[in-house]
Amino acid sequence: MKPPLTRVCKKCGEEKPLEEFVKCSKRKYSRTHNCKVCDRIHKTKWRNDNIERCRELRRQYRKDNPEKFSAEFYKQYRKDNPGKNKAASAKYRKDNPEKKRLAWEKYHKDNPEMMMRLSAKAFLSRKIGIPTAELPEELIQYKILQYKLHRKIKEHETS
Repeated sequence: MKPPLTRVCKKCGEEKPLEEFVKCSKRKYSRTHNCKVCDRIHKTKWRNDNIERCRELRRQYRKDNPEKFSAEFYKQYRKDNPGKNKAASAKYRKDNPEKKRLAWEKYHKDNPEMMMRLSAKAFLSRKIGIPTAELPEELIQYKILQYKLHRKIKEHETS
């Protein structure tokens, strides 16, 4: 028997194409009787009514599947899906410029050595015209030493 092209949703009563129904291999024509929109509404309502149950289920899942929440798993996911992560990050930066600015300022303040290293690499790369990855480590260390000496001189002059 050939499956029909449309179906009537049991919740909203609308006739919709079969693709607009949730897949379920146990049902006739491998689709549920509720459309995706009604199913989403039902699931959202259930989650809102059972917040603690959802939290407990998430905690239990994380406990039972630690490999899916490891740093290696996320690193591999980002490597396998570069477009998704990049797009999500760009959207977040666009939507939250103030949060990103504050986070960068905090990182800058908490990691002075790292920021000095980044500054040294960027300066040398621009000045010499070599990509940062190809800069000799001795040259980077020399520039960092210059920055530190400059800072000490400034501190001495102000005191």
